[in-house]
Amino acid sequence: MGDILNRYGGLLVGAVLMACAALSACTGLPDREQEAARLASELRAMPGVENLTSNYSNDYTAGAKLYITVTMPAASDVQIADVARRMNDLKGTDFDGYTQTTEFVLGNRIKAEFADVLNPAQIADRSRRLRQIGSALPTADIAWFGGLDLRNSPPVAESLAAVRIGLGTVPAQVVISPADRSPMWTVDFPFNAQREENVQRQLSGLPLGLRAVTVKSGALSFMSVTVQDPKTAYQDLTRVIERVRPGPEHPVTLYWIGPEAKYGGLKFNGSVHLSGCQYPRNAGEEEPQKYLTPEAIELQRRLREEFDTCK
Repeated sequence: MGDILNRYGGLLVGAVLMACAALSACTGLPDREQEAARLASELRAMPGVENLTSNYSNDYTAGAKLYITVTMPAASDVQIADVARRMNDLKGTDFDGYTQTTEFVLGNRIKAEFADVLNPAQIADRSRRLRQIGSALPTADIAWFGGLDLRNSPPVAESLAAVRIGLGTVPAQVVISPADRSPMWTVDFPFNAQREENVQRQLSGLPLGLRAVTVKSGALSFMSVTVQDPKTAYQDLTRVIERVRPGPEHPVTLYWIGPEAKYGGLKFNGSVHLSGCQYPRNAGEEEPQKYLTPEAIELQRRLREEFDTCK
């Protein structure tokens, strides 16, 4: 009896697998491998295209996706828009339901990624702006993924000036990671020079090392610092707060990181929402004793009691 069940069970599994194969490996979407190949072949022949790679899948493991990389370092804006427009035409509705991503390589260190249906005019405009930024910052790695990411960039002031000229009034989140390992900045653009000067003034002369900065709506909204000595942490952080001078119209989250914990132990870290009362709802907030030293918890409580607006 067991042999019969095993035999019929094996036949049933085989039938299910065959059915899944007929249904594009159970993704429920039609097979478009030939369409993807034709699309890649035609786009490779278009003016301005130096190279094109296509990553297609439609199976249970990898999912249904079409990832295309078009290398066009010497192409004009018109040629870039033509490729985007032709790609839309060739795809039609064939890849509806697929995860679609197109990456344009616009220079040696410049690339831009877009999802789903492409906007040719927008892509040409982004390409022009990214190349302009790239000309001003030739050593930076420049990438657009719904926002602008600069890595290995010059110092923040120089990078911000180049981005300001390149983006103009285009709204975008810009992340700057300088090559000299100075603090990373995350800035919502537009961000004019006067507001940059205001933020730089707040951050000048801090008694603790700055790690990261976030600017929203033209004002400082987040900063993280390094605490070297837990014994003087309260005094040092208080001096930072006095220097930044946040107000209710522009509250600031201050996050500090203490000496590295040994062997994954409890950390001397913490945060306070200066002139505000917004904290994440996560395990660190709900059960700080699992992550922070008793001294860190007490410091955090004391600073929050003095400087946030929670009651």
